Amino acid sequence: MKIRHKFFALFAAFLLVSCASLFAGERHDKVDYIAKLKAELNLSDAQVTQLQQKFQELKLQGGQQEEQGRDLRKEIETLAQASPRDDEAIAAKKRQLEAMIQAWHDKWIAIFRTVLTPEQFTKWDQMQATRGKEERREWREKEIREREHHEKML
Repeated sequence: MKIRHKFFALFAAFLLVSCASLFAGERHDKVDYIAKLKAELNLSDAQVTQLQQKFQELKLQGGQQEEQGRDLRKEIETLAQASPRDDEAIAAKKRQLEAMIQAWHDKWIAIFRTVLTPEQFTKWDQMQATRGKEERREWREKEIREREHHEKML
């Protein structure tokens, strides 16, 4: 698999877990995130309420999505360790995981598109891009550490 595809898979997996956790309260404090958005995007109280309601609805799906993603990653790992290795089955499972992550990402973005003004959405999108660059750097570093650890174990 090309490095770009590996990176996308890692990014997508992290995005799914982050989004689900963000609004499930597992990794981030939802209140702090909404407060930060309110301050940075100058959100009205009505917009804050809408975001909270929509993310509460999405939260119900988040745990199930996270579990499905975890199950798919386990299946991919099992297939990758099998002998003989079935690369077509692995690729199919990875496509399934990527599609699931993309669908979740699309739902998440749709919430912001429906609540924010076009100007607010543009600023939010820029904030995400900046945050994404920092996270990608951290993921690359983590991937390198994990690869080095795996090579030592072999």
